[in-house]
Amino acid sequence: MQNDIKFWSFLKIKALNVTAEKAAELHTKRHCIEECAKTIEGFIDGETLLSEDDPSLIQVVCGWTGREAYEEWLKSPVREQQLKDLVNKIEVESEEQTFSSYHKINLGLISTL
Repeated sequence: MQNDIKFWSFLKIKALNVTAEKAAELHTKRHCIEECAKTIEGFIDGETLLSEDDPSLIQVVCGWTGREAYEEWLKSPVREQQLKDLVNKIEVESEEQTFSSYHKINLGLISTL
């Protein structure tokens, strides 16, 4: 299938001067994931998550066709501008991790087994 996610990126953001909800709101209003989708052909899916355990933590999860698409995003001037725009509004600590897809279950497909 053409839109299968083969590669995942996880951006953990710890907001230092606002709540996670406020940081997520700024990230969402800035249309960061939407711009990524418009900019990088290999972008498939993205979601911003709020931690249930830490009121300062959000996670941005994105699915890609492969590492190459993700690396293209890392070098994108659109991403660079997003970072500049957000750094003026919130202070954060962040950590990025990446994973290759290994095993996937789709509930829609299980019912046909």
